[in-house]
Amino acid sequence: SGSGSDGGRRIRAAAAQCGAWVREAEGSLRRAVASMLAESFAAFTLYPLDTVKLRCQLRLPTSLNSSRQMIPRITQLYSGVASAALVAAPVAAVFATVYHSTKRRLRELVPLEQFGFVTAIAAGAAGTAMSSLVDTPFRLCRELVQCGACSSAGAAWRQVFGSGSAGRRHLSSAYRADLMSSLPFDALEFATYEHLSRLLGKARGGRELTAGELLAVGALTGALVGAVTSPLSVLRARMASQPLRYTGIRQSLRLIFREEGPRGLFSGVSASVAREALNSGVFFFALEGFNSMLSVEGERKKNAESSSVVAF
Repeated sequence: SGSGSDGGRRIRAAAAQCGAWVREAEGSLRRAVASMLAESFAAFTLYPLDTVKLRCQLRLPTSLNSSRQMIPRITQLYSGVASAALVAAPVAAVFATVYHSTKRRLRELVPLEQFGFVTAIAAGAAGTAMSSLVDTPFRLCRELVQCGACSSAGAAWRQVFGSGSAGRRHLSSAYRADLMSSLPFDALEFATYEHLSRLLGKARGGRELTAGELLAVGALTGALVGAVTSPLSVLRARMASQPLRYTGIRQSLRLIFREEGPRGLFSGVSASVAREALNSGVFFFALEGFNSMLSVEGERKKNAESSSVVAF
């Protein structure tokens, strides 16, 4: 009797553990899919502003000087938009998977609520380090097209991967520059958004935030973090797009200070803040919407399956 009871408890414990794993896997998959959809939507929607921001940071012309030039200039603003939207999906999936799993493990180790912001920053840094391995080659090719160095994504890809050791050095420089800029931004972005959302939720008595409030919190997050990390973004853009001229962090800083002064590090800061505010607002608004939609769909399927089992 006792042996049978112990066996039953072990079976129930194993079933409960399996159920927890399944729920965790479902949650991870839902967050990854929602992040993929949201990032692709934001990348496609705001791609022209991203092009303007990059050209401002590189001090390239961005104005439309005449109606005759308007059509090719507008076309150039959208150069590479399809590949950017497609690549954004797997990059977002890698980031979301690493971010949420790392944050969950860190909070198991450090359960104190006052360290929540720090653990979110650490999780964001881990997510960016992994997702940049996927993002950097495509981002480099995209920016070579956006700044006019290459006429198409295919030409940029051949320049990076078809030029031997020079291409590898270019890619390595771009990855270092990418980490230098993206790691602080992404780590701070998610942590800041979650912190501001939590504060606003408490101020609203614990109720769910409206769509407008989510959009506003996301935009404020992007503006704040974009302003703080703008100098790093300028360095990353110069090193990635002009690797022969800007060969390293220290050399790039000295060159910018000598030729442009401290203001050079804030080249295109207005476009950068505007772009990051819009991007974060659109991204988090879409992310919450897709998360909610996928959660509702998941619950609907579970209820349907439960009903069919009961009927059987």
